[in-house]
Amino acid sequence: MARPNLRSRIVTGTFTLPAVAAFVALLWLVHGILDGKFWAGLGATAVITYLLVELNNRNALLRIRSRMMGCTFLVLYSALPFLHDWDMGYVLAGCLLMSYFTLFSAYGESHNSGRVFYAYAFVGLGSLFYPPFALVALAFFISMLFQLRIMSLRNFWASVFGYVLPYWLVGAWQLWRGTLGQWVDALLQSWHFALPQLQGVSPHALGSFAVVAGLAFIAMMHYKNTAYNDKIKVRMYFYTIITIEVLLILGCVFLSSDHDVMLRLLALNSAPLVGHHLSLARGRGSDIWFYTALCIIFALGVFNYFGIWSNFFNFS
Repeated sequence: MARPNLRSRIVTGTFTLPAVAAFVALLWLVHGILDGKFWAGLGATAVITYLLVELNNRNALLRIRSRMMGCTFLVLYSALPFLHDWDMGYVLAGCLLMSYFTLFSAYGESHNSGRVFYAYAFVGLGSLFYPPFALVALAFFISMLFQLRIMSLRNFWASVFGYVLPYWLVGAWQLWRGTLGQWVDALLQSWHFALPQLQGVSPHALGSFAVVAGLAFIAMMHYKNTAYNDKIKVRMYFYTIITIEVLLILGCVFLSSDHDVMLRLLALNSAPLVGHHLSLARGRGSDIWFYTALCIIFALGVFNYFGIWSNFFNFS
């Protein structure tokens, strides 16, 4: 029997995730060991990493025993230091992951209206913090119709009531305070789609988007050609993730003024796709691409930490 190569040992190693987590924690604190926002961001990142690992464990997204999805997220995220401070983007990331948990658990269940309700409740909660997050609900409708195939009249109303539940609760509180009108106006003003433009977009955000979206695109093309290797339910889960991925890429383009929020969600959603690709790609050149991808992410981190992007272009 052939001995596993270095890539296989990295992908399936028991200590890969703890080693990556320790390295990322040290790297994370380089700029903010006394900064409370950095500590809060580090804690939130640890929780999100755990949720990604648990999402893989519960749904068998990888056909092998591996923690590569959590590792991929940590490595990608560590290369984006401008996202390390705590902000509402972490709440949105948690809402997206929890909506995946509940929506995926509805697949194959005969009585799944409650799970659909909670999936949309998490989307509604996220949209309270960032109204354009509501577009995730549209992507979930597409998934329920064509991928998970769990759409029914009962589940339609479960999704509607789940989504509006956070609004009912907050709206009642705002009405009691007498500030309902101001709250509604603030929500409406948060929708500000515009034609794609580079003016005002920071170089590090543009370069980071290109790298993360490029890696995700390659992973999506790989999955398109190899999806038959996975079980049907796993395919449906990944098709749902891909639907959200396309939505987030478009969001980065048309909501460029909110690039920090969109990039955080894009990095999170790309992790399962890129992790699956790097773990399970086979054939000639797969090992070379694995190390090439790591070098690309390392270079992204160097460019971001040392501000090298501005030496190449600046659209401010």
